[in-house]
Amino acid sequence: MIAQVIVDVASNQTDRLFDYVIPDAFKDTIQPGMRVVVPFGPRKVQGFVMKVAEKSSMNESKLKPVQELVDVEPPLTEELLQLSHWLKEETLSFHIAVLKVMLPAAMRAKYKKLVTLHPDAELDNLPMEWKMIFTDENEIHDWDELLQQVSEEQRKLLLRGVKNKELKIHPVVTTKETKKKRHVVRSVLSKDELLTFRSTIGKQAKKQLELLEFFMEHPEDITVVDLLETLKTSRSTIQALVLKGVLVQEEVELRRDPYEGRTFQTTAPLPLTEEQEKSLTPILETMDQGLHDTFLLRGVTGSGKTEVYLQAIDRALSFGKEAIMLVPEISLTPQMVKRFKERFGSEVAVLHSALSQGEKYDEWRRIREKQVKVAVGARSAIFAPFENLGMIIIDEEHETSYKQEESPRYHARSVAVKRGSYYQCPVILGSATPSLESFARANKGVYRLLTMENRVNNVQLPIVKITDMREELKQGNRSMFSLALQEAIQDRLDKQEQMVLFLNRRGYSTFILCRDCGYVAECPHCDISLTYHRANQTLQCHYCNYVETPPTICPSCEGDSIRFFWIWDAEGGRRASQGFSRDTHDSYGCGHDKAKGFPRTAFR
Repeated sequence: MIAQVIVDVASNQTDRLFDYVIPDAFKDTIQPGMRVVVPFGPRKVQGFVMKVAEKSSMNESKLKPVQELVDVEPPLTEELLQLSHWLKEETLSFHIAVLKVMLPAAMRAKYKKLVTLHPDAELDNLPMEWKMIFTDENEIHDWDELLQQVSEEQRKLLLRGVKNKELKIHPVVTTKETKKKRHVVRSVLSKDELLTFRSTIGKQAKKQLELLEFFMEHPEDITVVDLLETLKTSRSTIQALVLKGVLVQEEVELRRDPYEGRTFQTTAPLPLTEEQEKSLTPILETMDQGLHDTFLLRGVTGSGKTEVYLQAIDRALSFGKEAIMLVPEISLTPQMVKRFKERFGSEVAVLHSALSQGEKYDEWRRIREKQVKVAVGARSAIFAPFENLGMIIIDEEHETSYKQEESPRYHARSVAVKRGSYYQCPVILGSATPSLESFARANKGVYRLLTMENRVNNVQLPIVKITDMREELKQGNRSMFSLALQEAIQDRLDKQEQMVLFLNRRGYSTFILCRDCGYVAECPHCDISLTYHRANQTLQCHYCNYVETPPTICPSCEGDSIRFFWIWDAEGGRRASQGFSRDTHDSYGCGHDKAKGFPRTAFR
């Protein structure tokens, strides 16, 4: 039998299937989706089995065998393997890069080189410098670490030894995945048997007597750490009773739970508003019919989109299916996890970058082993290894964080639609401000548009006021704050209330402005202000990447009062920009332009 493998070597020449002979020992166990270790040239590398075939198109006598299996069961499902082919072509990426992004970081390959003396080498005949490194003929060293620790002369000697085949390098493929384990202790005797055994122990063995009394009252398993802390005893005391056959000590796996110790109050579905009911109905109808469709749920903030998500997922779970819920930011994940834990309890797994590698690995395993039915997380959770998906939801679908910036440069929305098509299940894209491409597809009928214009309980949206700062300049207001904003801030301060100012910026200066006429350099395509980047002395649009050179003369009034504005550090950490002094006089970095004699303000 032949295993067709994608090897972990990212290059154009190796981005294809390689045939390897499956040894007899692996014939009954090797499956597509498994990770294997295979020889590739002079080294060993990890690979993914994509297909298992009876014969190869190559001369089988020249094929190398699979060296070892990394997995007992395939971490990648058949559907994810098919998805990897599509994603490779869609993103123009190496196949191995796509396969690796589908797994948690702890499962990605780690390559080490171990060095030993050659089997024919004799320690007595080695140079003195080598005897300082190899004190035993069977000693093993990490090659990379060894080269960093030894002197320059020893390094040359080691490299010469490898070249002359006096030293042997063994490539080893490992992974970072680790299962958290704990030692637990339990009694092998009943309460009556412990009582009988207690009479055989002398009164001087007080610690052993305490242990026996403890297990007479607590027959369940207890970790060694907890036992030591509870009874203030020692490991030697525990070991003494283990040797006598009274206790047994075992190593058991302990699953890491990022929400361990937290309790979630169970909640019931809430009554829906008319708009919620109208939006949920076509989603449930599609699910009941076993069809795939993509819904764009455009609902204003507070309109109850999350309750629609929850009740749609509840229907999917009632059919014995699974669901994926994506949120754009880690900061939003705890809020969404709380809602989902309260509704679905232990059926929820969490996948996002704020978890440790071990926690993410254990949550991923819970999904793969079918212990949960709902995955909540950020972008990478779209690859959750479910095998019977009934619902995929992307909240705040307009967020740019759903697009991966490094290879493979996939968009979670596109992957969601592809997976939804495979499982014939609905995909919901929710947002108060949908992305332009999603809204266009909805208008063309590619997506089905669902609208929720009103907030729950008819709560009114806050009043939004847009101020034209050019008019403020004409009225003599030279500060960065409009008069209306200043009055609103002062009103809140007088009432001893709090306020938050939201600012969004990239680059060195947020915008450039002419003090004479109010001209602001804008992108000709996107109609937004250009940001000044000091590193390359350019004005850039962060929407379409338009670039131009910053003007020294105002293009509008031909004046020379072009000024650069930025967000000032509260401690005055930002240096003054062109035309501004360093004279700051409040926590927002206010100062004066000596040339013009009027105050200016930059803030954070």
